[in-house]
Amino acid sequence: MADTIQVQLLVPVRVHADALAAALAAHGLEVTAVAATPEALAVPTRAVVVVDCGGPEGAAPLRRLVAVRPGVCAVATAVREREDEVVACAEAGAAALVTAAQPLDELVRALEGAVRGEAACTPVVGAALLRRLTELAARTSDPAAAAGLTAREREVLGLIDEGLSNKQIAARLCIECATVKNHVHNILEKLHVHRRGEAAARIRAPARI
Repeated sequence: MADTIQVQLLVPVRVHADALAAALAAHGLEVTAVAATPEALAVPTRAVVVVDCGGPEGAAPLRRLVAVRPGVCAVATAVREREDEVVACAEAGAAALVTAAQPLDELVRALEGAVRGEAACTPVVGAALLRRLTELAARTSDPAAAAGLTAREREVLGLIDEGLSNKQIAARLCIECATVKNHVHNILEKLHVHRRGEAAARIRAPARI
C-alpha cells in the first residue's frame, strides 16, 4: 500500500486554509500543518507544501519558503495564467503550478505528481515556460543580448568586430563620432571589459566553443 502523501499548507487566509485542508483530507491526503507565513514551515519534513500564490504578493511567499527551507517540494496554487506570474512561480522554485481556474482534483494530481518528480501543467502554463526557456537559451548563446545591449550598440559592436575605427563606424551609420564614442563606452561597461578588442572577442566566444 502506498504511503499517504503528507501536505502542508502555506495559505494566509485561515478560513481558506481550513477549507482546503478538509478537501484534501477527503481525497486521502494527510495535512500535517497549516501556516500563514513561510517561516512557520521552516523545519524540513517530507511533506509537500501547497503555497497560495494568488495574493497581492504573487510568488513572494514561495521565494521566502525556498529561502528558509532549501530543497522543499512546493506546489504553487491559485496562479493566474499570466506569463509573468507563471514564470515568477517557476523561477521561485515551484515543483508544479496549479492555476486559479483548475479544480481540486487537479491540485490533488499535481501533489501526487510532485512526489514522483512529475509536473503536469495546463497548455497555457506549458507554453509560457517554453517561451521562457527559449529566451534564456537565446541569452546564453548571445552574450550581447544577455548584457542588455541595445540594437544600435549591437550594430556598433559588430562593426568594431569588423575592425572599423570610431570615425569609420560614424560614417557607416551616418552618425556623429561622439555618438559612436558614447556607444562604445556603454558597450564596454555592459560587457565588463576595458578594450574594444575584448568586446569583439566576447561576441565571438560562442563560435569557438
